[in-house]
Amino acid sequence: MALGLSFMAVAHARSVPAVVPVAVPPVIAEGVRIGPVVVGGMNAVQAEAAVRAAYDRPLRFVFGTQRWQARPGQLGAGPAVKGAVRRALGAEPWQTVVLRVRVADELVSGYGRTLARSFWRPAVDRQVVLVGNRPVATRSMAAVAVDAGATVEAILARLRGFGRAPIKLVHERAESRVVESSGTPAVVIRRESKELFFYSGGSLVGRFTVAVGQPAYPTPRGRFAVVSKLVDPTWIPPDSEWAEGLEPVEPGPGNPLGTRWLGLTSPGIGIHGTYETGSLGTAASHGCVRMGSAEVEWLFSQVGAGTPVWIIEA
Repeated sequence: MALGLSFMAVAHARSVPAVVPVAVPPVIAEGVRIGPVVVGGMNAVQAEAAVRAAYDRPLRFVFGTQRWQARPGQLGAGPAVKGAVRRALGAEPWQTVVLRVRVADELVSGYGRTLARSFWRPAVDRQVVLVGNRPVATRSMAAVAVDAGATVEAILARLRGFGRAPIKLVHERAESRVVESSGTPAVVIRRESKELFFYSGGSLVGRFTVAVGQPAYPTPRGRFAVVSKLVDPTWIPPDSEWAEGLEPVEPGPGNPLGTRWLGLTSPGIGIHGTYETGSLGTAASHGCVRMGSAEVEWLFSQVGAGTPVWIIEA
């Protein structure tokens, strides 16, 4: 019996599993940082996760009211996280380890050029356009040119570190040739009602009865501009059948152009004075627009070369 008990005791002892020691991963010394990320007290896995989370934050871009983001990986950045963690494991307490980053310079340069193309805008000069029967000055816009080089440098600076301050696209603004709407003159001539309207800065300043072209010689419709101004002009017969055989007329009461001539971009057509005031309000001319002497002299003082003139049917 004693022998049997001894055997059972040995068998029981062999059934107890042996205790296997578990290896504890090394931790980084107190206060150690990788860039701005504190990794002291972390093991390698924890440190890698913390560094990647901090570095992978998106780059933020700003242009005017527009906002957008791009991940470092989208811009070709490759941080050497594992190498930085290995160096951190061997670092002394409170030491800072640099995170090395590989950057695809060509990819970043291409992105900068793409932004420059996307946001480029030519200058738009202020113009006077006809809305309904009324001239309106449009808004001017300055040209916008994004500085691709400066933008690329800002992107590279962010990718080489952990900083994620917004990148405001560097750009230049080239001002357009602004025409102040407060002083923009414009003329609208209505053929049907035989009236001339003078506007300044979009406001009606003067309204005059005029004579327009006869049915056989209608005043042309369209948008024109003042190209010449003459005081006491000499009338030169035009190259037209109705003027065949006529001689030039010097300034004076018999001159068909009166005391002022405003030539338009339509050949041979202008706004001028007349001594035949009875023709005002009728279709009496050979295509030009006639005004009374005092009225045309006032208009002459208000307009300059380039002043827009609309002749419409109303």
